[in-house]
Amino acid sequence: MFVPLTPLEFRHRASLLYPRKVGIVDGERRFTYSQFSERVDRLANGLRALGIQKGEVVSFVSYNCHQLLEAYYGVPQIGAILNPINVRMAAGEIEYILNHSECKTLCFHSDFRALIQSMQARVSALRHFVEMEPTQPLLTGHHEYEKILSNTQTQFEGESLSNENDPAELFYTSGTTGNPKGVVLSHRSLYLHALNLLATCQTTDHDVVLHIVPLFHVNGWGTPHTVTAVGGRHVMVRKIVPQTILRLIQEERVTRIFAVPAVFLALLNTPDRGSYDLSSLKLAMIGGAPSPLSLIQAIEEQLG
Repeated sequence: MFVPLTPLEFRHRASLLYPRKVGIVDGERRFTYSQFSERVDRLANGLRALGIQKGEVVSFVSYNCHQLLEAYYGVPQIGAILNPINVRMAAGEIEYILNHSECKTLCFHSDFRALIQSMQARVSALRHFVEMEPTQPLLTGHHEYEKILSNTQTQFEGESLSNENDPAELFYTSGTTGNPKGVVLSHRSLYLHALNLLATCQTTDHDVVLHIVPLFHVNGWGTPHTVTAVGGRHVMVRKIVPQTILRLIQEERVTRIFAVPAVFLALLNTPDRGSYDLSSLKLAMIGGAPSPLSLIQAIEEQLG
């Protein structure tokens, strides 16, 4: 019997084994894995109702948030391809990515409305614009994320994945030698990547992971899949503010943080760092740039 490998199974496992456990924390919003699973199904149904077809690209211009985490499962569930875009790229680069990927649907946080509006007419393939957490009336022809979810069924009924080599995610490089280059990740590669991380990092259902690394960066370092697979807790960080990170570590009893050296330096140099209880931390993973031995020693000594 051949069973295709797909990270979609991680969400099913979490909802089956940890339905009442709070799995996602995003500001004041908290979702159990049962609630998260329902929202994923609603998103998949909503995208299908918009007419999104298998193989089409659904892009996100957003901070780390529960909506983007939902998309990690809801978008590939209908056979579409998730494309999280680096919000720190120049407007011209984002426009290039949307055109190059032939993106059909763009979901964006309201903070980026002006950016999206400025390039909307120049992205030829785009059919649907979905705004998250709007603070003003929607632009003409645009949809609201929560209304898409509320207008759909709570259960998803669709064909199961038949080809594990189908594309699931699409990321673009920083374009240091020209325009950004698209990198396609298949269901199979994402599944095996998650298993490798789980074996080496030994993440468990007791872990609470703070999402400092942007989910638009190299598959979020695998955390959207690994943390869900074991029923751990995701804690979202939308903007890098050292005091916010330290507060969340204390309040949510975070056990694992992943970040680039600059973020760790900022945490170490925060004047009131000593007033926060960071005793829950068990693992700090650092990457993205060279890390001097002195920084690693400081992390061990000062963050425990």
